[in-house]
Amino acid sequence: MGINTDHMPYRHQKGFSLLEILVVVVIIGIMVSIAAININTADTRPEKNAQRLSALVELAADEAMIHGQEMGLRFYRASYEFSVLDPGQGIWVRMDDDDMFRLRGLENDLALDLFIEDREIVLADSDLRRTDGDDTYEPQIYILSSGEITPFNVRFRSDFETDGYLLSVSVDGTRTITSDASSDDS
Repeated sequence: MGINTDHMPYRHQKGFSLLEILVVVVIIGIMVSIAAININTADTRPEKNAQRLSALVELAADEAMIHGQEMGLRFYRASYEFSVLDPGQGIWVRMDDDDMFRLRGLENDLALDLFIEDREIVLADSDLRRTDGDDTYEPQIYILSSGEITPFNVRFRSDFETDGYLLSVSVDGTRTITSDASSDDS
């Protein structure tokens, strides 16, 4: 008696073997990985720098209110720094010794654009008075002990780009970060 293979269901099924399915899944995974690498080339450094400054402004506002001391913020083309008003001498003192509020430089290919009262402020490359001993240092943004802040917008962008991430700070300290690239679509 021989085995009749006509009645065995697995012999007549058509489909893919487990090995063939695994090969296809691996190929799809490789293709998705390559596509993700090519698509996700967006530079997130401007956004991260905007988020860092937003957190520092919030911290400075809290510090100013807690200590009853006026603070300031000054921007340069590729850096920014905080200062504090010395009430005894009536001058602004840079906070170079403070790890949180010290001069913060951006990476070589990033730049800042500052807007106060909807006017763009021309930023210097750096503060030349740091070495001159000139005591006329004045912040561009005031962070007052009353909780008020000079309203401003600052854009973090890559050099030679016009779009970036815009940090907007209102007089009450409310902060928002938006992408300039999204506004070009309208």
